[in-house]
Amino acid sequence: MNRIYVNQKTQVVFPVRSVCPAVLGCLMVHIISLVDSGQQRDVDKFCQANPLALVQDLENCAHYINCSHKNSKIDDFIHECVYPDLFSDVTLKCENFQAVVCKLRPEPMAPCEYKQNVCKSDDTSCSPCPERLPSCVGLGDGPQPFTGQEWTSSYVVCLQNRTIDVRQCPQNAIFNPETHQCINKIDQSNINAYCKANPKAIKPHPTNCAQFVNCSAANSRYGQYIQECVYPDLFSAASLSCQKFESVQCIPKNEPQAPYYVLDYCHYQPTDIVADPLNCALYVNCSTGTTRFGEHKLECPYPKLYDISSRTCKNFDEVECNGRKIPMTPCEYQQNVCLKGDVSCKPCPERLPSCAGLPNGVHADPRAPWSNSYIRCFNNRTLVVEQCTSGYFNTRTRQCEVYVNSVDVIEYCKYHSDAILPSPDNCAKYYNCKGNDNPVEECPYPYLFSQTTNKCEQFSMVFCGSRQYDQNKCSSNDPNCVPCKERLPSCEGLPDGYNIFPTREYTRWYIKCSQNRTVEVTQCPPNTIFDVKKNICTSSVIGNEWEQFCKVNPQSIQPHPINCAQYYNCTALTSGEGTLLQECKYPDLFSPRTLRCDDFMTVTCGARHEPQTPCEYKQNLCLLSDPNCQPCPTRFPSCLGLSDGKFPHPSHLWGRDYIMCFHNRTIEVVSCDNGYFNPRTRRCSSYVDPGEYRQNLCSNKDTNCVPCPIRLPSCVGLPDGLNSVTGAQWTDKYILCYRNRTIEVNTCKQGVFNPMKRLCDDHVRPGDRYCQANPGSIVAHPGNCAQYYNCSQKNTKLGGYLMECPYPNLFSKITNSCQNFNSTVCQNRFEPQAPCEYIVNREPSLSLQRSTIPCPDRLPSCIGLSDGKHEFPSRRWWADYIVCYHNRTVEINKCANGYFNPYLRICVRWISLSQYNQNMCKVNSPSCIPCPERLPSCLGTPDGPQVYPQRLWTAWYIVCDRNRTIEITKCQHGQIFDPHHRHCVTADKTGEYQQNLCASYNSSCLPCSDRLPSCVGLPNGKNSFSGRVWSPYYVDCLNNRTYTVHRCTNGWFHPVQRLCVTQIHPGDVISFCSANKNAISADSLNAAHFINCSDPNPIISHYIQECPYPQLFSTETHSCQDFRTVPVDSRIVPQAPCEYSQYHCYNIDKSCRPCHEVHHSCIGLPDGDNAVSGLTWTSSYITCLLNRTIAENTCEKGVFDPHKRICTTPVVVGK
Repeated sequence: MNRIYVNQKTQVVFPVRSVCPAVLGCLMVHIISLVDSGQQRDVDKFCQANPLALVQDLENCAHYINCSHKNSKIDDFIHECVYPDLFSDVTLKCENFQAVVCKLRPEPMAPCEYKQNVCKSDDTSCSPCPERLPSCVGLGDGPQPFTGQEWTSSYVVCLQNRTIDVRQCPQNAIFNPETHQCINKIDQSNINAYCKANPKAIKPHPTNCAQFVNCSAANSRYGQYIQECVYPDLFSAASLSCQKFESVQCIPKNEPQAPYYVLDYCHYQPTDIVADPLNCALYVNCSTGTTRFGEHKLECPYPKLYDISSRTCKNFDEVECNGRKIPMTPCEYQQNVCLKGDVSCKPCPERLPSCAGLPNGVHADPRAPWSNSYIRCFNNRTLVVEQCTSGYFNTRTRQCEVYVNSVDVIEYCKYHSDAILPSPDNCAKYYNCKGNDNPVEECPYPYLFSQTTNKCEQFSMVFCGSRQYDQNKCSSNDPNCVPCKERLPSCEGLPDGYNIFPTREYTRWYIKCSQNRTVEVTQCPPNTIFDVKKNICTSSVIGNEWEQFCKVNPQSIQPHPINCAQYYNCTALTSGEGTLLQECKYPDLFSPRTLRCDDFMTVTCGARHEPQTPCEYKQNLCLLSDPNCQPCPTRFPSCLGLSDGKFPHPSHLWGRDYIMCFHNRTIEVVSCDNGYFNPRTRRCSSYVDPGEYRQNLCSNKDTNCVPCPIRLPSCVGLPDGLNSVTGAQWTDKYILCYRNRTIEVNTCKQGVFNPMKRLCDDHVRPGDRYCQANPGSIVAHPGNCAQYYNCSQKNTKLGGYLMECPYPNLFSKITNSCQNFNSTVCQNRFEPQAPCEYIVNREPSLSLQRSTIPCPDRLPSCIGLSDGKHEFPSRRWWADYIVCYHNRTVEINKCANGYFNPYLRICVRWISLSQYNQNMCKVNSPSCIPCPERLPSCLGTPDGPQVYPQRLWTAWYIVCDRNRTIEITKCQHGQIFDPHHRHCVTADKTGEYQQNLCASYNSSCLPCSDRLPSCVGLPNGKNSFSGRVWSPYYVDCLNNRTYTVHRCTNGWFHPVQRLCVTQIHPGDVISFCSANKNAISADSLNAAHFINCSDPNPIISHYIQECPYPQLFSTETHSCQDFRTVPVDSRIVPQAPCEYSQYHCYNIDKSCRPCHEVHHSCIGLPDGDNAVSGLTWTSSYITCLLNRTIAENTCEKGVFDPHKRICTTPVVVGK
């Protein structure tokens, strides 16, 4: 059966399975998921619900919960295995610790980690657990010394950090912690360590029955800790004291008997050399006198011994001592022992360490354990004292090492209490031995521990080698700790400098990176956020990112990045009250300092556009759904450019209404209480008394006087304001009325006066009442002198009554018909002159002879050209030419033979006698500039300086003499050649000058405004070229003068930032592409994106396209290139596949798998093949190059080894 158990307090779900042991019946066994150790376990409630449950304790691998049996020793229902067993989650019972895998459960090892071995609080007779059951944690397997009872008969047996047994050596034996064996005698090899552990001990000498070991007396003439009984007494092992020699049993030790024999022997053998009977290193030379060793005694150099057969000192391994004492340690040789009274001599053990009891090879120097000094031993002899070339000698491993391993730190610090050491495996940690219970310490992030200075240093100054370092991780026992990644996000793989805080996008938080380290976590100033694309603090967010920003900052209020009167209110988005984008009430502006709408006088807009007129505020514009709304300018006229004070209402001149202006703002629309507002005096005025004035009537003598009703139409019965003239409706005349008085008679500047709208109308539209009331009327177009309205023809080619005269005729208001342009007066109407200014010529669909060739290429203009023949503009030096008359193109012809000379303005034959063959271009020279353009002709021109035809108003000119071009030269620096006066003049760029206008005969001259745009009304400094917004051209203005005209070296001139840019911000794309239909530019935010103005509907956004992964867009070649060839600039450089939009899923594609499941990142990985994160030890792997995923591969056989970084077939253990 299957069921689920839910802990009501922690809401942790536990799957349940059932087993049925024969004895206990059906027992519910719960396999419990890992529970946070910081939460108290609900054991009682669990057992109440599951009285037969048997459960592992997740906090201790030796504990288990048995709900069927209470246990008073530890806790209700919590039981403990017998040491050193552990509880198995497989068999659900206590097993040998070697057979149990604890996984995440803490694994106790020492006996005192088991509660069964700890003394109860009320048991005063109980010895503390460590004194009874010492720990084996950190010790090797096998016999080990009893901690706190070294050099005694007690020792322990260890196995895998467990204390398996506590044992005793045989009688009279002790445990040697160095050899890990029980020994029966104390000799020079171990006397130092033994006496250090037993400072008051007394033991028999191992070989000499008259001597003994006294650990309380270190210095002795017989050797360290060695003393001798008074002759002829011997030392008793039973009583541990000197006794009469008759009562002491010496066998098998040497029993000294003779008090002195050397003098007697040498008296009879004065030149003999014999061995010392007791010491194998001593010998008697009767020819010598008294030495430090005694009468006639000498000693072999250490470690040699005296050989009886050769009667010389030889290597110790070549000598048979035959029962004589064999000294082994340096201090058993009297030559090395300090002489009595020599206070300057260091005791022998401090100078010459012993190898007694040590195996052959190198060992720690017993005088200075864990130092750079060590000794080399052979057969218990100290062969040499050596030093490590670097680092220290490890007592445990018996080799020189640079780093102190964590297992050795405690022992190392015992001998180096002031030491500070680097951690061998963590570059940020170090060991501080200065009186610290826990010597492991860590440098503050991002500092690392330097082996050179032995202290924490800036990480960039530290060489770590193989040492790694942690990332400020939380300790397991701190439930309130914010995870490290949330406090200190990683900079791994990020560029140096400022970067986004990964979990805090669209907030003030950001991080500073340096060499993959997070060196700073900080915030932007108040009222700003960190721009996720530009990596700078900004007060604005790109339009399409506001919704995401508000999700992160639901209470935020931010200024609009461009409009100073608008702001984004995130509270409106979350509450549903109002729109995200909001606007201040006119004329207030939004203050980025106070984050509210304030008086416009107190707000500084900076780079944001500062709206001033009422109609720049959306609140004042008409809604599309309100057809009856009067246009904003009619309701709220602009004060822009007007001084402070009262001004007439533009739509109600001479009426009661006027406006109040203050700092370019329309503060109020006001009406005069009485009378009307006089636009001249700018004051309210009262009307004169009613009546008709004789002064306006014609005199009888004046026959030319126009009758008063025609000159001054009456307003009697008409409403106040503008009205049409009776009898002249739908003409350009109208009158201003007030209280039945005719205030003013006026004429529309454009169009006719519409009596229905009571205003001037640019044209009569189809269905207008004018044509309905006058079906046969023909009316001149008010704005175009070549067009007219024919009310008898509603559906014309041009639409709605509109018709056009044949080129170049114009429509005469006098004859009400099309006439020759010479006889027509256009007055204020636009007078078209070029063929392409006529709609019928310009639009192919309206022409009888339809053509795909653009109008200017078919019908060139004569505007600005003199009367007569001229070159065909796009067919220079061809047979084609045009005939001009009064700016009209009256004829298009071809030369019968030859070509048209644009300078002579005549047809000439192909080979002209006036041209020299030496100056003509060769047939095989396509780059050659035609001779007439290089060497202008002087044919037909007066002698002297003349204009250079292709270089008008420049420094260049030519010198002519009798129809010959004598010289091509130029004016001095700063001067230009005046074509009218034919001499050099100083160039003056200010004002409006005739010299800058095109000559009437030069059709190729660009109009002055196209070459030298006006700066009138523009601020000083750089400004857009008028008519060429978002082009490379711009002007430098000074006091309303056009100072210079410039061209950007690269890119375009930004009309708002007023500087040259090579990259376009996504917020400027629409306006940029409107001016540059085919332009291609880099995206200023993303190095993989670019702007293609010829494609308005790409996947990403309007005109924004993306390079194929992993290419980047080059600002030099304006194309997608290999990322390695594109220089790094301020743009964000995507590296992982999923940082490219092309791999993202879209809502319409339900079958699309998320990018991170299909494509994997190489950021932070070395070049070459690497394992896929989350898919290690599978067949999948990726090929990386400079953080890019170059290929995603699969092993043909086997799996990918993440360590060897190759495909391999895994070895299965046991097969």
